[in-house]
Amino acid sequence: MATMKVDGRQPLEVPVYLDGVAAAGNGQRILYRVVDAGILTVLWGIYVLLPVALIGKIPYTATNLVLFLLLIAYTVGVLVMLFRRGQTPGMALCHARWVRFDTGGPAGKAGLKKYFLESVMAGAGYTRADASGFY
Repeated sequence: MATMKVDGRQPLEVPVYLDGVAAAGNGQRILYRVVDAGILTVLWGIYVLLPVALIGKIPYTATNLVLFLLLIAYTVGVLVMLFRRGQTPGMALCHARWVRFDTGGPAGKAGLKKYFLESVMAGAGYTRADASGFY
């Protein structure tokens, strides 16, 4: 057995293949989520604002279609990256990744399920806040 560092707690006993890993602290988790949200916000901002800036120069539908396809490509790229490496772009920038406890490898399907569940729960929270009148 090996040990794993956990900020503010006693070291945990973990299998040998997890030797040297450290659990991500809350600050690191918040940071990579903020980075991921920032990247997505910039991409959606470009998707919304660029066609407005190009009105009259390029057909609106062509610009919109190209930008939409780029957003789809980014989304697929994030999902592939999460499946293969256990990281989103924000996680990669913050040196964090999701691993399987039983093998120490990338989380794979479990990571995709976790990402999907977190996205659904975040969306449900926003919907509930909008419906109740709190912003």
